[in-house]
Amino acid sequence: MRTLIAIVGLLMAQPVEPARALVTLGFLDTPNAAEDVEVVGGLAYVADGHFGLRVVDVSDPAAPVLLGALNTPGYAWDVEVVGGLAYVADSGSLRVIDVSNSAAPVELGTLSTPGSAQDVELVGGLAYLADYSAGLRVIDVSNSAAPVELGALDTPGSAQDVEVVGGLAYVADHGSGLRVIDISNSAAPVELGAIDTPDDAWGVAVVGGLAYVADDNSGLRVIDVSNSAAPVELGAIDTLGWARDVEVVSGLAYVADGYFGLQVIDISNSAAPVELGALNTANRAWDVEVVGGLAYVADATAGLRVIDVSNPAAPVQLGDLDLPDDAQDVEVVGGLAYVAARNAGLRVIDISDSAAPVELGALGLPDGVQDVEVAGGLAYVPNGSNGLRVIDVSNSAAPVELGAIATPSYAREVELVGGLAYVAATTSGLRVIDVSNPAAPVELGNLDTPGSAQDVEVVSGLAYVADDSSGLRVIDVSNPAAPVELGSLDTPGAALGVKVVSGLAYVADTDSLRVIDVSNPAAPVELGALDDPRTGETRDVEIVDGLAYVAASDAGVWVIDVSNPAAPVELGDLARDGVNDVEVVDGLVYAVGFGLQVIDFGPEYGQAPVSVPALSLYSQLALVASMMVVGMWMWRRAGRT
Repeated sequence: MRTLIAIVGLLMAQPVEPARALVTLGFLDTPNAAEDVEVVGGLAYVADGHFGLRVVDVSDPAAPVLLGALNTPGYAWDVEVVGGLAYVADSGSLRVIDVSNSAAPVELGTLSTPGSAQDVELVGGLAYLADYSAGLRVIDVSNSAAPVELGALDTPGSAQDVEVVGGLAYVADHGSGLRVIDISNSAAPVELGAIDTPDDAWGVAVVGGLAYVADDNSGLRVIDVSNSAAPVELGAIDTLGWARDVEVVSGLAYVADGYFGLQVIDISNSAAPVELGALNTANRAWDVEVVGGLAYVADATAGLRVIDVSNPAAPVQLGDLDLPDDAQDVEVVGGLAYVAARNAGLRVIDISDSAAPVELGALGLPDGVQDVEVAGGLAYVPNGSNGLRVIDVSNSAAPVELGAIATPSYAREVELVGGLAYVAATTSGLRVIDVSNPAAPVELGNLDTPGSAQDVEVVSGLAYVADDSSGLRVIDVSNPAAPVELGSLDTPGAALGVKVVSGLAYVADTDSLRVIDVSNPAAPVELGALDDPRTGETRDVEIVDGLAYVAASDAGVWVIDVSNPAAPVELGDLARDGVNDVEVVDGLVYAVGFGLQVIDFGPEYGQAPVSVPALSLYSQLALVASMMVVGMWMWRRAGRT
């Protein structure tokens, strides 16, 4: 009933915002319900319910090909492959199948079990079988033709999954949580300890003294099993549907979620797992295996899915280009990157080939080039003590200065809106300049700020200024000749960069990112923050699809999930000294510091929220009725008797 209520709630909730998407590379439908998958040497072995074992060539992930199959008499729930043999948990029995000839699997031997065999694990010539209502069975399979049971231990619930590590068997026991069993004496297994879980334990993976339990409606549970007699839960994360299986690789947990497909969870902090990405598969994901950056999902009646799960914590640099001096800022427009290179002026770079950027042209300027903004074939460059420069870049190979205007102090950043340039001019605050005539810019108005204006963002008649020692200033610029400060919020560090999206201001504040609610401009309120423990300054921030890309000086580019403004979460970084500014265009990150870097942070970073249209009451009732039927079918199926 809890599952049904959760499904109905999810269907009727508006809008829906899925996690960032993973990518399906290929799939192969199977005749029945794919329950489990094992991948060995370019082959995927699928336990396919009433149709037994399927052997699939996945050497080309985009086009899996069925090589061979063997129907089993029961219901194939699980498969384990070792040394050319496949061991299949086939409801009331264990089947040993020779798969050395992929096109023609042959059964060698079998052993009936008292329960309904759900999962099998092979270690050192022994098969450990989760036998549902009959608990854990230990079976000698050294003679493939004649498996022999050595010992057994019934469990309080229904043994669903088993993992064997260092003389201990960890059993996901439907109805009674996680059981830790000493199997050093195969003839007499002994339970050492146990911990109940909030719902029904379906799957378990054990890595480094921690057990990760897929616990149906209560998601993923992280349990410390270093003391076998007294397991302790450290942390948990709910999943969208029914957590059925879990695979742990390199600090990530891949959860097969029976309702919402594959979810990838960062478990580097055991106390606070964080979802990184997800992919809703065609049917019901029951099992997952991860090999070489690919996830192979047994997706019930939709068969086998092959999914690219490139590690979100390992960004890939595609190309770079050194420049004559320290690059301070970058603007990307139409396949070109315009770089402000401090004492080397404005550089125009062709980035159509991300792996090999090429400089097309440049214009030397006096000292202090800090920023660049490009609009309508013109580049607007704050030029330090030389004020604002307006440059014609319509000919990329030969940029030409058209006009300039001095500012009372060091011009650091510029924002272009409707023929006006808003300049953050350090100790003289905000300057508003009319650039409608590029050859003769004219200052219309200004407002000094208490500290040193470092950056400016203009949204809907308001200018948001990152003001070094005095934090965030919110200024009404609806009358350009007379800017008026409406409100402010001091920040703990030095405010160096600001970006405003949907009523929130994201401030790069020395060694942290601050998220500030500016929906009431007169009274900004900080909602959340994330400190960067590494050295260097957070100098600039770009927001795309719920992610903040932060130029973190000596720490490189820092990627932060800000979908929950109250609790920003770091997803990954690419460390390289001297990153001053960052721009994100079409899924690529352009970072400048000691040159230009083009960075691909992977497809798992790039999906915007999707709104689902509201349903009529009639449609909602029809959906609820349909899901009640599905819910009853799933409830009966979950009995597995």
